Amino acid sequence: MFAGINVLWEPKQAFDAFKERPKWLAPLLVVVLVGIATTAFHFLRMDISAELLESMAANLPEGQEDGLDKMEGMIGVIAAVTTTLAVLGPIIRLLVIGFLAWLISKIFAGEGGFTDGLGVAAMASMPLMVAGLLSVPIALGYAEPPGLEELQSMLKTHPGAWLGLDTKHPAFVAFAQFDVFQLWALVLLILGTARVMAVPAMKAAMVFVGIKIALASMGVMGAMAGQLAQQVG
Repeated sequence: MFAGINVLWEPKQAFDAFKERPKWLAPLLVVVLVGIATTAFHFLRMDISAELLESMAANLPEGQEDGLDKMEGMIGVIAAVTTTLAVLGPIIRLLVIGFLAWLISKIFAGEGGFTDGLGVAAMASMPLMVAGLLSVPIALGYAEPPGLEELQSMLKTHPGAWLGLDTKHPAFVAFAQFDVFQLWALVLLILGTARVMAVPAMKAAMVFVGIKIALASMGVMGAMAGQLAQQVG
C-alpha cells in the first residue's frame, strides 16, 4: 500500500513488501509532513513566549525571581529555537532511528543500507503520525488552545495522563513512557529491523528497549533533580 500505511494493521506483510521493493521516500515524506503540520498547528495557536516564561517562573527557586527579568530579554530567541526544534523534531527523530537501525544491521551482520533503515524508521513511526492527527480534533475541542503542559496529557493514552499529576513530576514522566502509541511504534521498529534488516528480533529488541529504558531513566532522574532543586530553593 502507498507509503506503507498498511503497517498499522498488517505489519509483517508491510515490512516484507518493503524489503522486496524498498521505496523509503514515500513513507518518510508522509511521516515528516504530517509531523511538521501537526506540530506547527499546535505551536502556532499558542503563545510560546508566555508558555516558556510561565514554565521558567514555576521552576525558579524562591528568592531568585529577579532572574526572570533577565530571561524575559532572551525569551524571543528561546521561543524561536524551541519552535524550530519542535517542528524539525520528526526529521531529527527519523534520521537518528534510521541510523540506529542501519548500525544494528552492521553490528549483527544484517542486511540493508541507511535508506532501508530510514524506511523502517518511517514505517515504524506511523502510530506516532496517527497520534498527531488525533491530537488536532481533540485540541480544537478545547475552549482555549492547549499549552505545552496540556499537550503532554491531552491524549489519554498513558497512565500519567489520568492521574492529574504535574507534567514535571517524576511519576508523570515515568508513566508517560507507557504511552500506547509509543509502545506500538517501538514494537514496529523491532519487527521492521528484524524483517527488513535481517537482524534477530531478540537482539533488535534488546538494543531498542535498552535505549528506551536509558532515555526514560534520564527523564525521570531529570524530573527528580528539578523537583529537588525547587525544594532546596
